[in-house]
Amino acid sequence: MAEYARASTAGKDPGNGGNASSETVEELAECSAEENVLVQVISMVFEAHKDISDRLKLHHFMAFIRVLSSPTRRKVAAMLLESISEYKQCIQDEATLEKLFVYVDPLISDRSIRKKQPLVHPLLEKLVENSAFDRESPTASGQARIREGHDMEGPPSSAQPSFLSFGQTQEQTEELEMDAGQQRVGRIVHLLDSSSPERLFVFHRMCFDRFREAGEKNLRLTLPPLVFASLRLAFSWMSSKALEQALEMINCLEEFNPKKALRFYLEMTKTAKSIGGSARAYVLHCIERALEVLETRIVDSREQLRSLTLITSTTTAVGGSMAAVDYENLCQSIVKAGSQLLTRRDQCTALCDATELFWNDETGNDAIRVVECLGMAIDSADAVVSGFERTFLYCDIFNRTTTLFELGCNEVASKEVGQLLAISKNLLDEMGPTSKVHAAKKRLARAEKYALNNPELCRSFSLIAPQ
Repeated sequence: MAEYARASTAGKDPGNGGNASSETVEELAECSAEENVLVQVISMVFEAHKDISDRLKLHHFMAFIRVLSSPTRRKVAAMLLESISEYKQCIQDEATLEKLFVYVDPLISDRSIRKKQPLVHPLLEKLVENSAFDRESPTASGQARIREGHDMEGPPSSAQPSFLSFGQTQEQTEELEMDAGQQRVGRIVHLLDSSSPERLFVFHRMCFDRFREAGEKNLRLTLPPLVFASLRLAFSWMSSKALEQALEMINCLEEFNPKKALRFYLEMTKTAKSIGGSARAYVLHCIERALEVLETRIVDSREQLRSLTLITSTTTAVGGSMAAVDYENLCQSIVKAGSQLLTRRDQCTALCDATELFWNDETGNDAIRVVECLGMAIDSADAVVSGFERTFLYCDIFNRTTTLFELGCNEVASKEVGQLLAISKNLLDEMGPTSKVHAAKKRLARAEKYALNNPELCRSFSLIAPQ
């Protein structure tokens, strides 16, 4: 690496003019006098060594980094990860992984304390003061800004991002760049050798412990790839121990990214069901945790409905892994959560979805509970003020009812449900010709066409079939 530095400072191509010498990196740094020269040297090395495993073997890399200011060290760490041409599994031992963490530590460190770090390394400050460059040149003015920035609260101007997006402040741009750096750090999990499950389990624990030191703003970006990798390991290894470690990661993620944590809880239930045995205890626990996240941490009404829909479908898929009493209690909690959503429209949709909990091949059929859910859905739809929205909901209820009827739930067939189509048609006829009304009429026409072309549906729901 010293050879690249001498070639850069002398304007020569390494390998064409440079002879190796015993000059140390510190002596070389005293001669370079500019921080960006060292960055250029490191860029040349990265170009020559595309493989991350080769870069980790460089002897003087850390010595070069130590003379850079904190913002520039983060830039170099980002360059190290960004220029990886192929994410192959090249990290095969704990020592190599720990070495990589040392190299990218400026990216992993908690961004809330970064401004308290020294902005210019003392050695680099000495280089700038002793520089022989022309003080009136652009390079010299950049050095002066570095010296002035030493007492500033933010990073020196020479280390500021090279561009600002339109409409964004300097601070916002820095945050975006830091987020991009954290996403690259999260991809480290793709470099870990997976030939040995036991070793990969240790790698994941090392990554988790290291990422957890970085603070919430960083962890929300670095942790999701690690959770996916841990769930994949638990599935392939069929290990409850790996599943428990994944659960610990999800619990940590719940603190500041409840939306992703909820989805990870649901994904974990499927993995636990596949593993079987004692791991099935995690199925009930994870769905209960997902419900708790929904009720206590998610406040957006649309996200609440989407999350509850996922919880309902996941519970249906894994319900056979639970005891009958536990499944019944869980279904009651889901129905209750659906009836307590913020809007009547969302309540109606959630209660319609909840019917699949009581009529499926996984847990069996309960026609009484299905009819109860449909009745609650109709009550919620009746309370909607908007006529065309009520029409949409009536169509949804009718479509869900006919689907259940065709699946063998004959108890849902009633004249009252069949009348929903006639009520919807009267509502739309009373409204003016708007685009929303036109869309509602098209939806109603599709429901009518399907029902009237099925004689059994017409007879069961007291519909008048076409002659």
